[in-house]
Amino acid sequence: MSVHFIGAGPGAADLITVRGRDLLGQCPVCLYAGSIVPPDLLRYCPAGARLVDTAPLTLDDIEAECVAAHAAGQDVARLQSGDLSVFSAVAEQIRRLERRGIPYTLTPGVPAFAAAAALLRRELVRRDRCDARASPRHSSHQHDCRRADAGLRRRLPRRRGGARDLAGPAHRAGHPRRHRRQARDRKDRAHRRYPDRASVGRARFPRQRAL
Repeated sequence: MSVHFIGAGPGAADLITVRGRDLLGQCPVCLYAGSIVPPDLLRYCPAGARLVDTAPLTLDDIEAECVAAHAAGQDVARLQSGDLSVFSAVAEQIRRLERRGIPYTLTPGVPAFAAAAALLRRELVRRDRCDARASPRHSSHQHDCRRADAGLRRRLPRRRGGARDLAGPAHRAGHPRRHRRQARDRKDRAHRRYPDRASVGRARFPRQRAL
């Protein structure tokens, strides 16, 4: 018996990977977050499968479901939105499974940023432009990217613990109204400087939008 963590993809049910779909069809128990995982994905589960919406559950409740399935010798499909490597909260679940000695697997999914790029019909990184991202194709280009990235880090405010704050002060609670206004001004200046930038929300969901 294993717990299979599966990246559900960005929203559309047909953007789940083939491996993830096949695992869903094999597991008699499926744990999914109903608030963020599209319900259309549940049609890949076998008939009679136990479907558990984990949105109202605590981490202890989710652990108890996995322990009960393990005792019954049943595989569990744990559906996570997007890709497991991006804000999926699998680490805390994995730690509990390892303490219990319950085996698990991880199946990646299509991340939301990839779906947003496809919706905009754009690539995220181009050889002729560098936006603090390194490309391995040419050493000179990679060197330029590292220099741009270092300059960007110097200009970003620090968070507690030394990490740089990529979101800016306006996205953190408790800051005065002046900081939020300054952040809006910076965003307006960025849009005027880079008019080809776009904003995508809920890519590949029914209510997707692109600005």
